[in-house]
Amino acid sequence: PMVEGHRLKSLLGYMAYRGRTIATLHRFLQEHKIDAVNVHYPSGQYVYFAALREQHKYPLMLSFHGSDIRLQFDTGGINQRAFARLIRTADAITAVSNDLLAQVARRVPDAKGEMVTVHGGANAEFFAEYNRPPVAMHPPYILFVARMHPVKDHATLLRAFRRVKDRNISDCQLYLAGSGEREKALRALCGELGLERDVRFLGTVEPQHLARLNRDSLFTVLSSTSEGMP
Repeated sequence: PMVEGHRLKSLLGYMAYRGRTIATLHRFLQEHKIDAVNVHYPSGQYVYFAALREQHKYPLMLSFHGSDIRLQFDTGGINQRAFARLIRTADAITAVSNDLLAQVARRVPDAKGEMVTVHGGANAEFFAEYNRPPVAMHPPYILFVARMHPVKDHATLLRAFRRVKDRNISDCQLYLAGSGEREKALRALCGELGLERDVRFLGTVEPQHLARLNRDSLFTVLSSTSEGMP
């Protein structure tokens, strides 16, 4: 029920589509005999599962991974209220750190679901590759690994890299690992900035290749506007 930047439109949209959305989800849950619902990266737009929980008797679980908590509460209005209701209705809540769970408890003190921290695992093979001696690359490169989404703010990084090239600080290149909805716009921005020869779009990268990219880079960079666990 959220139209970004328009609280009134969010409210009207929620009122207009609430009945239809609940009816569609009701049929889906019945047809597929869903036994449990686990919402990853929850938002207020999943409140419909809270509305249907009593009727279908499924356990409702929420999994938080970082900035999803703060961003949803920062929206305000109906989305924030819907988000709080979703949390209050959940039977279980997981997060990747104790701090994230504490944020949930602080924001919604009447949440009744069991709260459990599930720490993210680390692939031993990844670090084995990373710990091997680096290979000198010519030209050297800076690495940014992220999906191409507005929150990752690749545009600021590209403009900063243009300034580096203008000052002849280094002959290095910029490698962008990842894909997403902003890729076309970012390629166009590279053209506008004259960085076609200096920026490489690598797309989705396999873990072992990513380990080597990390190992051999000058350094990695993070330009996100929001990160739950930087």
